Amino acid sequence: ALDFRLIDREVVENFKLMQEQDRIVRGLLDWIGFEPVYIPYTEKARNAGVSHFNFSKRFNLALNSFVSHSLLPLRFIAFLGVTITFFSTIMGMYILIYQYILGNKIFSGPFMLGVLNTFLIGIVIMCLGLVAFYIGSIKREVLRRPIYIIRK
Repeated sequence: ALDFRLIDREVVENFKLMQEQDRIVRGLLDWIGFEPVYIPYTEKARNAGVSHFNFSKRFNLALNSFVSHSLLPLRFIAFLGVTITFFSTIMGMYILIYQYILGNKIFSGPFMLGVLNTFLIGIVIMCLGLVAFYIGSIKREVLRRPIYIIRK
C-alpha cells in the first residue's frame, strides 16, 4: 500500500506545492490528507536478481521518515530532562531531610555529589529539550508546507 500508488491530478498538484529537498514521498502523500482507496493485488515473485535495499538502507529510511514527520524525538528529550530533574530533586530532598534534619548520617559524600550531578544533568537536558522545541518550530517554518489544502 505504500510503494505502489495511483494518484489523482489534484493530489499531484498539491504534492508539487511541497518545497522540501529531502522528500519522504510516502509520508507527504499521507500528510496531504486525501482519502485513499485501496486496490488489492497479488504481488508476483521477483524474476531475477536480489534487492539491494539492505537493512542499513531500510533503517535510514525509517529514521528519516520518523524524524521528518514527527517532533516526538524532540519532545522525548525534553520529557527525559524533566523526569531526571524531578527524581533527582526528590532524592536530594530525601537526603537533605534524612541526613541533615533528622541527623542520620548514612549517605556518603560521593553519593550526594552523584545526586547533585544528576540534578544538574537533568537541568542541562531539560534546557536542550527547550532548545529542541525551538528547532522543531524552525524546522516547521523552513519546510514551507502549505498551511491547509482545500479538496475540491
